[in-house]
Amino acid sequence: MCICFFFSFHLFFYFHSHCQIIFKMHTTVRYTRLSTLVSSMNTNNNSPRSFSISRLLSYLPRLISPISWWHCFNLLYLSPSDIEQSSRETSRSIPFKTLKYIFLHIFLLIFIGLWCYLYWMITDDAGSYLTLLTTVSANKTTIENGRYEFDQIFWRTALKTICISINFGLINGCAVNLAALWRQRLCKQFYEIIFRSPNGCLLYETAQQSTYDLPTHLTNDIRQFTSHLSITFFGSLFFSGFIAVSSAVVIFSIYIVQKTNGDKNGIAICFGGFIFCVILLITISYRFNRTAVEQLKSKGLIRSFLQRLQTNAECVAFYASSRYCELVSYLNLNQIVHKWNVQAAIWYACVNIPLIVMDAMGGFITYILPAILFFFLRNVQQQTPEDATKYLSIIAFYGYVFWLLSSLMWISESCLIALTLGDRLWNLRQRLLRLQSLHSRRIAQDEVNRIKFESSDLIELVKLRITVPDEYEQRTLQSNINLYARRGECVLINGPTGCGKTSLFRVCAGLWPIDAEIVRLPERKQTIYIPQRPYLPIGSLRFQTLFLLDNRSATNVDDEQIRDLFKTVHMDYLLDRYDLDTIVDWTTHLSIGEQQRLAFIRLFALFKYHPETIMSTLVMFDESTSALDTKIEAIIYQTLNDLHIWFVTISHRLSLIKHHHKELKLYLPNTTDEENLLSLNDDAEKMVDRPVNQDMTAETINDNSVPETQLLNVMGHNSSTGYIAIKKSNNFIKDIRDIWKILHLPFASDDKSFRIQTYATWCFCLIILGCYTYISYRLTVQTGAIFKILPDYAASTIDINQGRAQIKHLVWQLLLHIIGLSLLYSIQLALGQYLSALYTRRQSRYIARLLLDDDENHSTLYHTSTLKMLPNIISHELAELNVQLFYLLIGSIYYNGILGVLVKCIPYTLLLVQQSGSMKGVLIVYGYQLFSSLLIILAIQPYFRANIRFENSFTLFANAQKRIDLQAEQIALSDRGVIDIEQTQLQSKLDANIHEQQRSGCFYGLLVACSILGNWSSTIINYGIPSLIFFHLTSNALPTDASSIIALTVYTGYLQGNLAVFNSHGQPFSQVLTIGRRIAQNLEQMIRLRELHYETRLSEILSGRRIEINPNNNNQQILLTLNNVNVSLPTNPSSILIRALSFSLHSSSSLIITGPSGCGKSSLLRLLAGLQYNLTDNSSIYFPSRSATIFIPQQVHLIEGTLREQLNYFRQAKRMSTYENDSDLKDLLIKFNLMHLIDRYTLDLSKQIWSRTLSLGEQQRLIIVIALVTLLKSNNEINMNDQLIKYFILDETTAGCDETTEKIIYEYLQNSNIRYISISHRHQLLKYHTHQLIIDPKSQSYQMLLLS
Repeated sequence: MCICFFFSFHLFFYFHSHCQIIFKMHTTVRYTRLSTLVSSMNTNNNSPRSFSISRLLSYLPRLISPISWWHCFNLLYLSPSDIEQSSRETSRSIPFKTLKYIFLHIFLLIFIGLWCYLYWMITDDAGSYLTLLTTVSANKTTIENGRYEFDQIFWRTALKTICISINFGLINGCAVNLAALWRQRLCKQFYEIIFRSPNGCLLYETAQQSTYDLPTHLTNDIRQFTSHLSITFFGSLFFSGFIAVSSAVVIFSIYIVQKTNGDKNGIAICFGGFIFCVILLITISYRFNRTAVEQLKSKGLIRSFLQRLQTNAECVAFYASSRYCELVSYLNLNQIVHKWNVQAAIWYACVNIPLIVMDAMGGFITYILPAILFFFLRNVQQQTPEDATKYLSIIAFYGYVFWLLSSLMWISESCLIALTLGDRLWNLRQRLLRLQSLHSRRIAQDEVNRIKFESSDLIELVKLRITVPDEYEQRTLQSNINLYARRGECVLINGPTGCGKTSLFRVCAGLWPIDAEIVRLPERKQTIYIPQRPYLPIGSLRFQTLFLLDNRSATNVDDEQIRDLFKTVHMDYLLDRYDLDTIVDWTTHLSIGEQQRLAFIRLFALFKYHPETIMSTLVMFDESTSALDTKIEAIIYQTLNDLHIWFVTISHRLSLIKHHHKELKLYLPNTTDEENLLSLNDDAEKMVDRPVNQDMTAETINDNSVPETQLLNVMGHNSSTGYIAIKKSNNFIKDIRDIWKILHLPFASDDKSFRIQTYATWCFCLIILGCYTYISYRLTVQTGAIFKILPDYAASTIDINQGRAQIKHLVWQLLLHIIGLSLLYSIQLALGQYLSALYTRRQSRYIARLLLDDDENHSTLYHTSTLKMLPNIISHELAELNVQLFYLLIGSIYYNGILGVLVKCIPYTLLLVQQSGSMKGVLIVYGYQLFSSLLIILAIQPYFRANIRFENSFTLFANAQKRIDLQAEQIALSDRGVIDIEQTQLQSKLDANIHEQQRSGCFYGLLVACSILGNWSSTIINYGIPSLIFFHLTSNALPTDASSIIALTVYTGYLQGNLAVFNSHGQPFSQVLTIGRRIAQNLEQMIRLRELHYETRLSEILSGRRIEINPNNNNQQILLTLNNVNVSLPTNPSSILIRALSFSLHSSSSLIITGPSGCGKSSLLRLLAGLQYNLTDNSSIYFPSRSATIFIPQQVHLIEGTLREQLNYFRQAKRMSTYENDSDLKDLLIKFNLMHLIDRYTLDLSKQIWSRTLSLGEQQRLIIVIALVTLLKSNNEINMNDQLIKYFILDETTAGCDETTEKIIYEYLQNSNIRYISISHRHQLLKYHTHQLIIDPKSQSYQMLLLS
């Protein structure tokens, strides 16, 4: 038994479940493919591609290792505190503390024991029917006595069938609930480790390193681990669990041996046939696994690519690069995915051959094996008709033993997934515990070594060294920082980009290790850290404002006091737009400047209503006013000084010096500005003492200014979260119609060959289906003929030699038909999966073209950027829908498709009618199947609704987990209360999701009970119905008719088995509807948005509200003209930011647009770029063509690729040739202090994700270089008189650069022939422009100035 399980167990290391097993039941999520979990084991490119027994056996110890099993149980039954204790003591299990756990385990064991008993009883009844018919046929029992015995057996079997179905449903329902409790316990274990780490170090560090990927581990991995472990032990809709199966195999084997007087040949053949099929499968599945791994990798690349595009959708829209860059890249990736999909379909067919052989052997062992054992493997002279009757009584046991052994194969896949995920999660937990211990020891060691001291009134840094904590590259940013400041002495830390200012911020917060002689800082709870992007959790505006106050203090602050706080930073207009109790995602509704001002509102609320905290608190700002204009910034810092707050500021802006007492200036490494990389302004310690309260002039800022908000879908009517919940609907007809529309999305104009391939594949598939049906018919006829031999001998109608001769004549034909059936069905499945690949390619390309194949002023990608599920839909869910749909239509490894079932019913029905001579048996079989189907339909309705609720709840939980990962640094820099709030909110979402999972599990148990009732009725249908026809439905029945009735068991068995496949279609059909509905809703909204924006753009052009200037017209003297244009919020066109904007700019001029944060500068930029519409009547915008203009927004979008590919990104977007002159590229990089990129990565050899590799300042400098590369002329452009790119539009493009770098950039632009428009807060940029547009939000007016 163990040997067979181990064979099937390690088999699925190579057998990838590409067909996505439908028995995922309580996972109610798209099934985790096995190759995803073991891809790390198959990534060695130097490994041989041919099958290797030694390679296979090398993984066997790991797969059957008790260590892996210990890891799984360790995760579920030991908490982290127990683990730490077990490292010093003997490990011991800890019992569950709740009765729910105990009762679930007890109930499951009781139900499994009851299942084994009922299974044995029902199987024994099957033999009783055959024995009864045989004794009547041999005139050993009268028909009247046989009828009486049949009635007793029949109703007893019916009652047992109902009981075992209910029992199996209860097993699955309890298993789902147990898996949910396991998941809840395991998630909370990880939360305790991550959120309770010192200073939030684990939360920060795991988010910075992609190797951890906590959102995936804490959502999908834990969910799959607990679900598959539950499936392994307790079973699913399609098979029982290992505990029940192993127990039943042992019991049945012992019973067979006893009933056959010690004959072990049948059991040996069952085990041997199973092992043969497993070995055959192992030899084939090796290549399939490798193909499936590559297939999943390619899909992951597409999803990552689309997610990156969606995140940077505004940048892509500004660059106008979607058609010529992103679409080309996507089509190349899509072609790779299609190639692997086709290869997977081919190997899927190969893998199916031994599986269908195994399925056919089930019928062979059930109906043929007893006759072979009796006539050939026992002493012929000692055989009697009574012995034949004994074999007939246990004939069902042989088939069920082999079926149970086959189910070990399906169990082994879930088992392997659970073990693989268990090892992964256990290793992750050990890594986190070691990391937590490391940080705890580091902090304790700093105190023991007297390096770090807590001082509430002093900051002292002595010889501080800052090193990047990277395990691959230990880069030193600063090596000798010295700082001394008492309470009240505010310090400004400035320096060029990349010198380590923010790194110093992290060192002080305890997120990075300390390397210094002495560090004196206030303790963590007395320090408030405010980063450049403040932390904004999901909550109301009132909650955001009073975030730093405790609950008691927050309740004492009324609405008017909150309004006063907003007036302090001139943002009270926000209260007119939003109610204080409105809950939205403020990171998407507020501009960066408004988010930064909201962070200061929190700070002022704390110190205003808790003034006693001022004398014990240090506030550290890291570029916290980078998105604010200098006037607002001055007001905020003046307020901080008036409140006598002690603070340290990290900033580029020298205008902040007057608000600080001391300045610490840092320089880049390897520069000669200062020998120790530290420059302090004057006196012996080079510390600058400056008065805090200097006179300052601040212009009045409008109290009714309007923020800059991003464009939301459907003109502000779309959900801000970007998540579309699956709507509850009972309109299945509409769902099916939507799936039909998705399936038949239009072909692209260049996809003619794929259209022909699709039609040809359908025709070939139907031909194979016909051949497969004919072979099935012949196999059934021969099986019935061989099966009838044994009861004929038992009834003494033939002698033993006649029986042997008939078997020899028929058995070889039967085996040939089994092989032919296996090959044809495998080809049929391959064609089905090939159709799936063709339809997936067709649909994904259509949707991708909707997103990316736009003209310059029509960006669907930008307008649908809040549909966050689109990347996953294109990369995975379309393929998932097609795979599941063609499994349902054509068939899969686990069940035949609807088309195959319907076609095969025809010959089976004709055989049954022909053999019985009437329609009675057929009507009974079909009637019972109709009854079972109605039960399943009734049961699937509540399960489907519960499944949708669970999916929606899980998506919300996963989004919350991802949001914490994205904002990990901001959360870690916050105090302990913030971390506790996040942990509490995340656990509440987890508990809600667990509740929905348990609720879904209860309805799943009901669905299993109804579905399994049809399957477990096979004993009644196969053996009881023929007996019923003989004893009750045949008039004037004769004993000799009983022999022919026995052959009906084969035909009713095949017909019932074929119809019972419909019982297995319930859950996959529900899954197809769920996925199809989700895709249809997103696709419908995307198309509606596209049409809406297209109509708005067309109306704008036709009405003359937007006119494009031809940049190649040498007589054109105008760069930009606006006539009577209103600039408004994109989400609310009635909210005017700038009224009646009218001005004209000469083509030789340059313009800088200035104004306070939220006044509408970026909205004006979107209006010029065509991302926002000119809806003002009697107005017009004259602006150059997008083909001659490069927009560079504040948020930078960098592609993944080599440095040369990145430098040519804008050239590709403008359909220019690649620039190959390396010397010119290097000159530009040297000019902007980026030559180190070539030294590190070269131009062509190293592909990088540049948005992760470079700092913000380096990214902004690189994007400027990329734009300037478009001005260079390649060899084929030398003869062109005019340059293609003539205008640059820059929106805070140098916000992350220091003044020196900023000067280099603008001087270069001045010396070039390019014309540019800038948006900036920095007044020092005025000298690089000829005109200034000043926006006054108070009066919604503007002023156009000519600069000298």
